Amino acid sequence: MVQTALIMIVLPSLVGQAPAPFRLPHPLAPTLPHLSDKEEDELDALIDRFMLFDIGKLPGPEGLKAQKEFQSLKADAIPALLRGLARSARLDHDCPVTVIAKKLRELLRSTTDRQLLAFARDESDAVDLRKHRGVVTALKVGITGQLAALDRANIPAPPAFRDPRLAALKVDEIRKKLAANPSNPDWAHALLGELAGRDEPGALEVLAMGAASTYPNVRMVGRKHLADWMAKRPPAQLATLLAHEQSEVRRAAAVRLLASKDGVAADAINLLADPVPAVRQAVHSELVRQAKKDLGAPGETAESQSRAVDAWKTWWRGR
Repeated sequence: MVQTALIMIVLPSLVGQAPAPFRLPHPLAPTLPHLSDKEEDELDALIDRFMLFDIGKLPGPEGLKAQKEFQSLKADAIPALLRGLARSARLDHDCPVTVIAKKLRELLRSTTDRQLLAFARDESDAVDLRKHRGVVTALKVGITGQLAALDRANIPAPPAFRDPRLAALKVDEIRKKLAANPSNPDWAHALLGELAGRDEPGALEVLAMGAASTYPNVRMVGRKHLADWMAKRPPAQLATLLAHEQSEVRRAAAVRLLASKDGVAADAINLLADPVPAVRQAVHSELVRQAKKDLGAPGETAESQSRAVDAWKTWWRGR
């Protein structure tokens, strides 16, 4: 069973208002929001109450309320329903496992999120089959068939969950919020993750600011989202960014351009002579990864860097 946990990212309080968390995509099912432990516990309790109702141990208004709440569950309850499926499969009663499996099929039927479907299938694999093999097996077969149908139809992956409050922020607002809380990697993950999908003035500079953070965990997050931004750029644009004034932009553009293996990618090899060691090292590491051998590290001198550029350009032309 996968235990989920919320990365709580809190907006600075407005006067007279309580802080509100940003929601991030679920790490195993990106179209779903990532709920808090408390929210997941509340869903578990709701499903347990429904199971008591379904086996006749929660009668009257409380039982009817539990049934209504269960019927109203939406897609964000899928992880909790999968946990509930595992618990219900250990009962001697057939009804709860059957109804929960049916609810899961209803919620999963409309999704094109392959990661969510694979997550649901994998969680179903962990369910005890000794008592309710037919119900659980039918659910897994249905999920597998849905995944195959998506592949046959070449359905693209849907966009990840996006908190509307993040989407409403302007680039300069994101920059200010990042600067106001510079050491929190979860905060950076939310803000920079939002920018990674934008192509508007200023987004690149703020991403580079995160990638250049003096806080290692924030820097790691920033570089990841800067790389995501670069992955959406055409090679011609990446080539122009090799001369960008910010070294993190040059580094990320060079690595992405080399990975693209486009005709202009050889220009990135010139950054083996970049004045910033981190840029030289990143370019060298990507070349070694592709060549599966080292034709020469750039070193610290102009002579060694020139030799490295020549050696790697020769390899690039002949590979």
